[in-house]
Amino acid sequence: LKDFKPNWTPEEVLRAGSFGGTYYRPIASAVTNVTYKSADVLKDSVHPDWIKGLTAKQLTSATYRTEINKYGVKCGGSLGMWESSGWIS
Repeated sequence: LKDFKPNWTPEEVLRAGSFGGTYYRPIASAVTNVTYKSADVLKDSVHPDWIKGLTAKQLTSATYRTEINKYGVKCGGSLGMWESSGWIS
């Protein structure tokens, strides 16, 4: 990880619609056995300025929306894929 040098800030990633509006959707984690609510996660993990002016549809949609993604494409994997691969523990 010491070589990891992201070229976008978290705010830029969110504003580009990188997760099709689903990154902060409500989720139930098989790893933690916790159901996470969008409002709680946003309050605890996101600086308010990062999401100022963004709509709930741009952050907490249950459905991936390609029109929100800057490039108009669907990308990424599901929470289940991330958890089952061992990338989230």
